[in-house]
Amino acid sequence: MENIKYQIEFFSDWHIGSGLSIAGDADAAVLKDSKGQPYIPGKTLKGMFRDAAEQLEEFKEKDSPEHKAWQSFIEEVFGKRVNAGEHEGTAGQCFFSSATLSSNLQELFDQEPSLKEGLYRSISSTAISYETGVAKEHSLRKVEVCAPMVLEGEIEGEILAKHKDKLERCSKMIKQMGLSRHRGLGRVQFSFTK
Repeated sequence: MENIKYQIEFFSDWHIGSGLSIAGDADAAVLKDSKGQPYIPGKTLKGMFRDAAEQLEEFKEKDSPEHKAWQSFIEEVFGKRVNAGEHEGTAGQCFFSSATLSSNLQELFDQEPSLKEGLYRSISSTAISYETGVAKEHSLRKVEVCAPMVLEGEIEGEILAKHKDKLERCSKMIKQMGLSRHRGLGRVQFSFTK
């Protein structure tokens, strides 16, 4: 089985949510593994790559060879969606691992757990009334975020050699990830490694 390794470099604080809160602190906690280290689930990454691929497909002239090539790429890599009137989709032929800290950093944090505290902080925000310019009642929200860092992941599949260039083009479309990405959080850049 072939694989493609990549890095995700965050240039700003970021938040991939766990759906949980931190009692007495943040309303929204960062998703962490069993060792308390941040990661991005492969399912989330695969969805972001698929979204980028579908956007790139839309720029191609309908029924052109390029458009058909992108449709084929999307179905092979990500699977075919279930449409109205259909009973089943198809599974994609590629597996996206979760993106994690490098093994060296994971070992460091295992040896010195207190260093993990530097990975996280909480930020607060509130909603401001357009009419009065004053904070709306009960709108204060505190969110745990991760510091800028580099995560690593990989994509596996038998068809990767055929589609590597399109996957790289998709990665360039992903500029932000996670919560509040339109407010400055989660600015990223993907780079494919060897």
